[in-house]
Parts: sequence; structure tokens; C-alpha cells
Amino acid sequence: MRTRSDPRITHLVRRTSLVLVGGACLFAAASANASIEYRVSIDKSAGELRVAACADRDYARLELRAQDGANGYLLGFSRSDGGAVARSGDRLLARAVPDGACVNYRIAAARATRSNGRDEGMQTADGSWIVSPGVWLWRADEAGVLRLDLPAGMRASLPWRPRDASRTTYVLEAGGGDWPAWAAFGNVDERIVAGGDGTELRIAVVDAPSRQRADDLHGWLREVANATLTAYRRFPVRSAQVLVIEIGSNSSSPVPWGQTTRGAGVAVELFVRRDASLKELRADWTAIHEFSHFFHPYLGNSGRWLSEGLASYYQNVLRARAGIVSEAYAWERLDAGFGRGRNSATGVSLADISRAPRRRHSRQSGGWPVMRIYWGGAAFWLEADIALHRERGIGLEDVLAAYSQCCLPEAGRVDPDAFIARLDALSQSTVFSRLARQHSTAAHFPSLQSSYATLGLRVESDRAVLSSDADAVALRNKIMGERIAPTAFGAR
Repeated sequence: MRTRSDPRITHLVRRTSLVLVGGACLFAAASANASIEYRVSIDKSAGELRVAACADRDYARLELRAQDGANGYLLGFSRSDGGAVARSGDRLLARAVPDGACVNYRIAAARATRSNGRDEGMQTADGSWIVSPGVWLWRADEAGVLRLDLPAGMRASLPWRPRDASRTTYVLEAGGGDWPAWAAFGNVDERIVAGGDGTELRIAVVDAPSRQRADDLHGWLREVANATLTAYRRFPVRSAQVLVIEIGSNSSSPVPWGQTTRGAGVAVELFVRRDASLKELRADWTAIHEFSHFFHPYLGNSGRWLSEGLASYYQNVLRARAGIVSEAYAWERLDAGFGRGRNSATGVSLADISRAPRRRHSRQSGGWPVMRIYWGGAAFWLEADIALHRERGIGLEDVLAAYSQCCLPEAGRVDPDAFIARLDALSQSTVFSRLARQHSTAAHFPSLQSSYATLGLRVESDRAVLSSDADAVALRNKIMGERIAPTAFGAR
């Protein structure tokens, strides 16, 4: 782990420290100037979420929007001052709203959870609600504040950043209403894992059958979070929600499904097999793969090979650094992934795959040649990491750390070419653009022989053979060597 006094990366730290201070000031200003306060309460017996959207200034026109199809769950609406409210599709419109007046509306939340759809919500076996905020929070595009009033015995996990330790008041950034996100209400055990610089993960286990099971799931994810911190001792995002939902499944995987969303804020959803043992969970890669998506912005379909490639690379690197798996095992897993990528979609470049409709080239999941995307991308990040160490004396994590401080948005799409150009600028090199051109335009999976030789790595009969050459050992240690995460890290 490099320290901030390393002269080779001082320019990265100096530049991004100034941006971080300025960003914090802008965030505080946005929070202070929030114009709408959303007061949210729940009537569980009626199956309703009730919201009062209250203005703190006069509005000539106030428009509240929800996601497509949300109007099917809207039960009623009115104004506290007796004024008119009109609905048009998934929008509520009120005119001449005075300071202090509220637009009140009721949502059939329980019905939304019974849809069991990825767009509306789901209900757990024990009756907890998991509902898209796009269904129940009809909101203005501007920044605001949400205050939550829960009935006794109910707890919640929301996708927005809490304003204080009580976790009853949340800061809503401008926009973001059209992006997927989830809120959980019911038997929710949320605990905070703290990283450096005030960053945090809010890990919420929904409907754990016992305190021991909740402790086991939180302990497992603290270990995964600890592995994430080995990159640069803080989380890339200020605050992220992690929802853990247990399901019945015949899958051989202990975590049959995981995804990262960037709607109301950066969030991860992990669907865990109800009978998965702690040993199985600790051996699984899904959670660290999803946490590795914190390191990059949303890059869209055209940048999926970059985003999934980084997560596939780091799911092995970070576990080795944290001592969860051995260095040799991590190299073996990377090599096995490269083999799957090599056998997928030969004769087609990553650029062609990215431009094509997702149903084209393959019958694999999502219609894309998944293994080529994931492991072709991982090969790019491995070669970029090696090149940075050899040409600039810094590692990939140093550049990503600088990017997280200056430029990493928590919502919205970033153009993949702009992302690569920014990484070049921060590293004062052409490593990323040079290798991105090579990897994205090649019609076949790249040969990694030169990179393996530099690393002193051979794989024979699926087992890694590591050279004792001093330069190779030093490089491998910089990439995979164990790090000690901050002792201040933990759950509260």
C-alpha cells in the first residue's frame, strides 16, 4: 500500500484533495438549499406508504415525478392548503404552492411488493416490503430532504445518504428519480461499516431468521468490505447501501444473484441462498465482484467490458490482498477466467460486441458473450496495472483513488472514452487509451504471454507456478500482496 507521501503520486493527491474539499462544500450547500421536504410514514395494516411533499418557499409550479407505471399504485392525492393537484400519467402537478404547503399522496406499497417484479418491488416470505422509490416517492427533480417516521417495530434501509446517525433523515440529490433503486421496510438489520475519510457502507440484512444468522451475514460482508479497503483504505463512494435478501434456491451458488444500481445512490443487492453456510459465503466471489463496481462510474452498455472487467479483475486481486485466498489461487482463478474468455465469441472485437444489440453474437445471459466481456475486460485491467507499475511506478489503485476524489459520480452515465481519457490524465500517461484501443479492437482474445512472463507466472494443470525472480516477485507483491486494512474499520 502506497502512502500519500510517495512522491510519484503526490500530483494525484494534491490535485484531487482540492477537488474533494470543493465537492464537500458543494454537497453541503446543496443540502442547505433543499426546497422540498418529503415526510414519509407507513400504515402497515392498510398496506400504504404516505408522503407529504412540503415546500419551504413559494412555487409557481411544482411537478412531482415517479417512474413509468407508478400511477397504478397511486391511491389518492390532495393539498394541505386546499389547492388543486392534477395528475398526468406518472406526474403530479400543482400550481401556486405557498411556502409551507404540502402535496399529500398515498401509495399502495403492499400491492407493489406483490408484483415481485424487478421494477416495482417484492415481498419477502416474512412480510418485509422491498419497494422501488420510483413507485412510492413522487418527487421534484431538485435536491431535497426525506424524513422517515416508522411504526413501532419496523426498521428500514433506504438508498439515500443519511444526514445524521439517527438514520431518519436522508439527503436527496437532484435528479436520479428515473434510475433503479430499492428501499426495504420491515425486519431490517442495518449496520454501518466505516472506511477512511468518512466513507461508509450501510449493510442491511432483511428478514434474518435469527440474531446468529444476521451476525454471520454481517461478519461475512465486513470481511468483503475489508477486502475492498485494501485498494486505498477508504470506500470509493461516500455512502452506499448494501441489501442482503435471503431466498430459497436450488442454485449451487451461495449467492445466486447480485447487482449494483446507481439510482438514488450507489447500492448493491445480494440475493443469498437461505441455506448457504458461512464457509460457502466466504469462498464465494459475488459480493466482492459487486463491491468492486464502486470503483468506476456507470459506463453504459458500450463500456460494460470495462466495468465488468474491472470487477472480475478485482474480485481476485482484492481477496488475495485481504488474505481471503492465497496469491497462487487468485492467479489461478484469473487464468481460468481468461480461458473462458478466450473460448467465447472468437472473431468478434469487444468494440463490435458493445455496439451490437444484446441479442446478437451469443445465446448466453443477456444475449451477449458474457465470458468475453468479463474476462476480456479483466485482461485489459491486468495489463494496465502492469504497465502503470513498469512505466509510472504507481498502481491501478493509485489512479482509481485519484479518480474517486475528483471525478467519480454516484449517479448518471459517464462516456467510456471520457473515463479512459481521465485515467490517462490522472496517471500522466497514455497507458489506458493505448491498451483500450488494443483490447477493444482485437478480433480475438489477447495473448497474455508477455504479461505472464513479466509476472513470472505459469499455469500448469490449472495450478499456478510462480517464479522466484526478484523483479517478478516484487511486481506480483505490488498487485496481489497482502495488505493490512485500517484497524478503525468495523461495524456499529
